[in-house]
Amino acid sequence: MITAVALTLLSASTLDVRIAQRDGDAICSVEARSVRVLDVAAQIAALTGRTVVGLSDEAGRITVDLELQERSLESTLSALAGAAGLVVSIDAKQIVFTPDVGAHSTQAELDEAAELAWLRTARTYADHPRAADAHWNLGLAEERRGNVTAAAVHFETVAQRFPASDLTPQALLHQAQALEASAEWSDAATVWSQLANHGSRHPFQTQARLGLARAWAKKGDGRLALSLLESLDQLYPVTVGGEHIERLCVRARALQAAGRANEALDVLDEAARLEPTLSETLDTLQLRAEIASAMGELDEASRLWFAASRRAQPADAARLLTLAADAAREVGDLVGLLFLERVAKGTAASAAIELMATEARSTLGLDPTLAQLAAPARVTRARELRAVGECGRAYIVLEPLLVDRTGLDEAQWLEAVELAARCADQEHGVERAAQILRAAASQAQPDALRRLCLLAGELYESRELWDLAADAFGGRL
Repeated sequence: MITAVALTLLSASTLDVRIAQRDGDAICSVEARSVRVLDVAAQIAALTGRTVVGLSDEAGRITVDLELQERSLESTLSALAGAAGLVVSIDAKQIVFTPDVGAHSTQAELDEAAELAWLRTARTYADHPRAADAHWNLGLAEERRGNVTAAAVHFETVAQRFPASDLTPQALLHQAQALEASAEWSDAATVWSQLANHGSRHPFQTQARLGLARAWAKKGDGRLALSLLESLDQLYPVTVGGEHIERLCVRARALQAAGRANEALDVLDEAARLEPTLSETLDTLQLRAEIASAMGELDEASRLWFAASRRAQPADAARLLTLAADAAREVGDLVGLLFLERVAKGTAASAAIELMATEARSTLGLDPTLAQLAAPARVTRARELRAVGECGRAYIVLEPLLVDRTGLDEAQWLEAVELAARCADQEHGVERAAQILRAAASQAQPDALRRLCLLAGELYESRELWDLAADAFGGRL
């Protein structure tokens, strides 16, 4: 004979505990969503005629999600205890919780334990609606760690296997964002389209359409993106706020992809006026570099690609450095090319940029005796070239000394750095000069460092960059 008794608590959380007696053994089924360990333990204790012992306030307040069907009492309580970093024992009168000597002591370890529980749920109950919750939470965990590819797989599972779930629109949103983070623009476009056309009501309609336009623009389908943006503005018009600025940025990208660089620059400038910090973001710098390149302004494109490389992850930074070097080579900016060659040392871009720089040196046809000049003589020669306005050639003469100061005393090396910075400033702007000074600062003695900071302040001041000048004069390069 089987007898059963159930006690259910319904509130913001849900707890359903069922105990059946089979051949004298307690068989448990527990469904808990966002319920405290203490509440689950208390329900099991009440239904089995026992009391709870040893459960601390801290452990008892941990919330759990469990779905256990027809498990032994020991197995059920062990799963519950494990979520709180405890071990459990039972006798006829008590459920006794004690600390696990290997218990999780950090939040990261507790998170890992929760993930393992979700993973077990996803595998054991693959077709149960709660598996959607499991994959959703696993996706969020991977997203927090920056594993966007793994996150996208879990979100895709929610959307494909549980299309009627309330979580599906959110899962599609996060999947599309994860694909964007991996620059998988074709796949992102597909998912954005699925979200835009999802049958249920959800609050992500404008995000979906804007995301689809962005993905099309990134793929190079500028006209399609512009068409969708026009439709979006008609259906969901906005003229102020963050979404308006985001739409302007996507429109600028779409205009560039459609071959309308001048219009793209105007729209991007409008967005930057509304939100000045946009000018320094990685995406904006890359877009401005593409626009400058399309307009034939290769010197500016090189500067912008270099600036973008300083904000990118290593793999993307190498690509951007190579683009910057190629633009410098095309425009004949040998000073910039040599500078980028030095910056790229030790990166994936090093070999390609070194080859460009070697060819440029050969093409320039420098005085063949230059290679034989000793280090002090190079400083003298650079000083002479700068005096007659040959800053580009002077920098070329000095450039090896910025990497290898062998043969120079402190004063000679410092003069070489100062001459190189002034030449770079005159030829290609103060940021190029500042990079030279920052690199030198890492190997300068205190007195020399003060001189480098003063020079940087002077150069910034001459360009009316007052905040940067103040930092430099204060000893911050």
